[in-house]
Amino acid sequence: MKTKIIIIFMLIVNSVVYSQNFGIGIQSSFYNHGLSAKIKLNDDNAVQAVVSLLGPFSSYTGRYIKGFENHNVGGSIELQPYIVGGISLHTITVTNQTVSSSFGYGIGAGIDWSLISFENFEISNEIAWTNVTTALVGYSWSYIHYGFGVHYYFGY
Repeated sequence: MKTKIIIIFMLIVNSVVYSQNFGIGIQSSFYNHGLSAKIKLNDDNAVQAVVSLLGPFSSYTGRYIKGFENHNVGGSIELQPYIVGGISLHTITVTNQTVSSSFGYGIGAGIDWSLISFENFEISNEIAWTNVTTALVGYSWSYIHYGFGVHYYFGY
């Protein structure tokens, strides 16, 4: 049974990775910087996972991205404005013991852009608001931040 599950998982991963809708890269925004996997469900919708493992701090973020109409600028750059919503889990671990876990959520807006000559690459810039509540003393904070991402898409 375990072998069948592994084979099915490998087939799914293989079909997603080699589809033209799957991209890997980095996503950076205040408090969350890390490796990113992005799947375009269609021309206007995408889901993204960002994993950050920075020493004692780690965060896991899931994002939904709703894109709007593509605009061709000067024949060489394609722009697509979008809105984004996400949830995240943050943990701080010291000497193999979790000290704090917190949940976060946020919304924002940005622009995906790509050069026509480098269709496989996509760059995103965004401004977002995020709220995080920690388990330590019930402290929470909100902030507005700038985000930046670079992704390479397979199969274009």
